[in-house]
Amino acid sequence: MNSTDTFKLSDVSKIFDNGYSEKTAFCDLVRGNTISYGEACSLVTKTALKIKNSLVGAGNNILLFLGSGLSSVIGFYGILLSGNFPILVNNKLKGELGRLQNLYGCVITDETNCINLKSFTDTENKKIIMIDLKPGNSTDNFNFPGIVNAGDRMLYLFTSGSTGTPKIVQKTWSNIMAEIYFLKDLLGISEEDTFLPLVPTFHIYGLLFSIILPLFTGAKTRIDIPFSPLNILEDGIRKDATIIIGNPALYSAVSGFIDRYKKSEFTHVKYCISSTMALDNRVAVQFYRLLGIKILEIYGSTETGGIAYRNPFHNRYWKFFPYVHRRSDSETSELEVASPAVSLTSGDSKNGKEKNWYSTGDTVEVTNGKDEFVLIGRINQIIKTGGNRVSAVEVENVIKECSVVQNAVVKGVPSITLRGESIVAYVVPADKEHKNIALQVKEYCHTKLPGFKIPRAFIILESLPVGANGKILYSKLPEVKV
Repeated sequence: MNSTDTFKLSDVSKIFDNGYSEKTAFCDLVRGNTISYGEACSLVTKTALKIKNSLVGAGNNILLFLGSGLSSVIGFYGILLSGNFPILVNNKLKGELGRLQNLYGCVITDETNCINLKSFTDTENKKIIMIDLKPGNSTDNFNFPGIVNAGDRMLYLFTSGSTGTPKIVQKTWSNIMAEIYFLKDLLGISEEDTFLPLVPTFHIYGLLFSIILPLFTGAKTRIDIPFSPLNILEDGIRKDATIIIGNPALYSAVSGFIDRYKKSEFTHVKYCISSTMALDNRVAVQFYRLLGIKILEIYGSTETGGIAYRNPFHNRYWKFFPYVHRRSDSETSELEVASPAVSLTSGDSKNGKEKNWYSTGDTVEVTNGKDEFVLIGRINQIIKTGGNRVSAVEVENVIKECSVVQNAVVKGVPSITLRGESIVAYVVPADKEHKNIALQVKEYCHTKLPGFKIPRAFIILESLPVGANGKILYSKLPEVKV
């Protein structure tokens, strides 16, 4: 994709394509409701008119402060249709909202979220527009925005970032659409598919799989999102969903119930997509062997977009997206990427004029003619111990293979006796009543790892501390001196 390419809204979403007006865009199987592409277009147009009547001119940044579901989809396209730029944020944000104060002058929200917004940020000088999902055709005429260039700004995402530091990431039309075109072909998506999005829409893959990809392809999206693991299986995946987008924590929770079902009940499922962090390979194995469902992992970030993908049941290697240029630092083996999906604001200090390079913070081992790689771990997950470099991820994966282990995380801590760091493993046992867990895990490690990679301490925990997104909170792990 070139920066000189152009788009119209009708190129991006079938909402604006009259040929799809009668086709179902959204469905609620629990309540038996459906919304057609034509009805969705009417709601989007009504929202765009509200924005137009509240603001002077176009080109404004508008905060989209809503939960996931239909309201966020309508709000998103209403902002684009009005010629403005959406800022997608987590509607559970509190103090972090102050970082955005000077970036926007208008908010699209609803009554519940507006109360939360006013509790944590100053809205006195902000235009507040309430989303309206009441059915009914708009009687006003609305001129669609003209053609936009691929390199033009499309939206903003607020993210914790791969470094853990919250920041705003600007995405252009080409950043988003380059990945959309590839994902459509990779997954074989058509207008006959039904999406079940289980990732919030403010997340990059929630945005792609809830808001853009289904409507780009003319597919259908479920808006009755089940939340409990059993309901996700029973009312979600089992009922007509062909493309499911979730995260590793969700799939891990669901895996505890899949032995209740038969493969024949899930033959309609094409893929479960997993993103945000590494998936436990045992979960992928369970899904495939018991249900015949392939989990496809996507590796990337808000800043980079998609970088690579793999089916962890069949392949330990990640395969690069075809448009991704890559290189690795000769000293640290850190992966650096450049592609049409990398945000223009994401380049590192090594930028050249010809490409926007981004340092991922991940160490890799490239193989197979440089088209595939093994992900070793984060730079901060490489433990330097006694003159050796050890991947915390490698040690974690070995520990998780042990039959007495439910979950585990490994990190380096300052060493009292060794040069560098000591390796410490935090282990959640599969059976809380089992004795001598630490000894059994250590003995297992001796059969799989060289001596310098074996943790010097095994800390047994009832559970690992995790955040709302399912990621490990390393700062909450017990401190250890070894």
